[in-house]
Order: sequence, then structure tokens, then C-alpha cells
Amino acid sequence: EGLKDRSVRLEIEVKENENFKPGYDRNRKAIFIWGDMFLKPDIWDKSNYKNAFGDFTETRYAFILQACHITELPDPADLAMLGYYNAMVRKALLDYNATPGNTPLTDELGPVAFPIYTGIGGNG
Repeated sequence: EGLKDRSVRLEIEVKENENFKPGYDRNRKAIFIWGDMFLKPDIWDKSNYKNAFGDFTETRYAFILQACHITELPDPADLAMLGYYNAMVRKALLDYNATPGNTPLTDELGPVAFPIYTGIGGNG
């Protein structure tokens, strides 16, 4: 069984001993999640990612990364960069859907569409 359809989680926590005091409780634990799929960033729904790209799906996320030639999204507070990538991904989707032989892009939510993002009223 591989990681194709699931993710695994590793938690590492700092414990106090005779030589070491861990410091702030908030920073005592590191969580790593990985797998052979795209995982929704924890901040997607409460940041500008949702404003710029709509609801998260693996299909949409993969399309965004491919269309923008990036491996990760920019800082959600970078409104100019999100606006640029939003324009790139909307153009790429139009081109993809208009290419003869391509079936319009869909995911589990239906036909893929990206909102027009102006960066006004951003969440960071």
C-alpha cells in the first residue's frame, strides 16, 4: 500500500529534560504531513487563496501550479502576486477548454472555474 490515495502524519514534540527546556508551548510540536497527492493548505478557506482561486480541490490546485509554473503558492498576503497568478490561471483554463480534443476541465465539484480576483478586500 502506498501514498497514492492517503497521507501520513509525523508529529515531533519537544520534551523537557535535564539539559533542555522547550520554551513556549505553542512551538513545542512540529507536524509533517505528506503523500502522493495535493493536500489543502490549512489557511486556504480563511485567506486570499480562496478569494483568488475558489474552493480547493486537488484538480484545481494541480492546474494552478502547472499553469503558473510554480511548485507552491505565494504568500496569501501578496495581493499583487495572487492577482497575477489568478489572471494566468484563468487564461490557461480558457486556453485548455478551447483546445480541440480537450474535454473541459472538471473536478468533483463540477466544471472548474476561477473567480476574477482584484486583490481588493484581501484577508492576508
